[in-house]
Amino acid sequence: CVTSEVVPPMKANLNGQAVVTYHPIATQIGEEILSAGGNAFDAYVAATCAEYVLSEGVTSLGGPMGALLYTSKNKVAYYMDAGFNDPLNPKMNQQNPTPGEAVLVPGAIAALEAISKNYGRLSFKKALEPSIRLARNGFAVSKLYSNVLQSPLYQVILKRSEYGRETFYPKGQPLKEGDTLKLPVLADFLEHLAKEGSAYAYTGDWSKKFVKQVSAN
Repeated sequence: CVTSEVVPPMKANLNGQAVVTYHPIATQIGEEILSAGGNAFDAYVAATCAEYVLSEGVTSLGGPMGALLYTSKNKVAYYMDAGFNDPLNPKMNQQNPTPGEAVLVPGAIAALEAISKNYGRLSFKKALEPSIRLARNGFAVSKLYSNVLQSPLYQVILKRSEYGRETFYPKGQPLKEGDTLKLPVLADFLEHLAKEGSAYAYTGDWSKKFVKQVSAN
């Protein structure tokens, strides 16, 4: 949530602007973008992308997005509907999907780019830079993140791939609170988005690799 109108008793900062997010680092990134001359929409894109880096598996760039947007210029509210696009495969079974036949197309990436281009003051690339830096340099694992990695359900999912094992379970053990988690693969992905836009994910090189992987499974 990013706004330029602060209602008492909230303490205003950044010249009357406020950023509220799930993670304090994401809040800092939103404030960083505002301080760099961005508007509320730029801060929203930057902070949301930061949440995708920091989140304990409850939200990601691979998911849908719904955003309520309001512009004070014309006093009109808009709803950004960027849900999943369902696959055309008629065999899809939501309860017990066959691997490779029930992969949804995420809308979050397209939504972030659309918000940035239609309402932002800064470039989409500029809004993604803090998240790229965060994924590349890493961040401290929280207690909640550590607990999630220890849960049997997440271990089954994350240990399926070599990437998951190496990233979240070095030496076979889940990362502990205070450990530094670096996500260089995600950083690379975000850098491509910054350079090529959402096309990289939907029609570009990444999409081709993704379809190939889905078909193989």
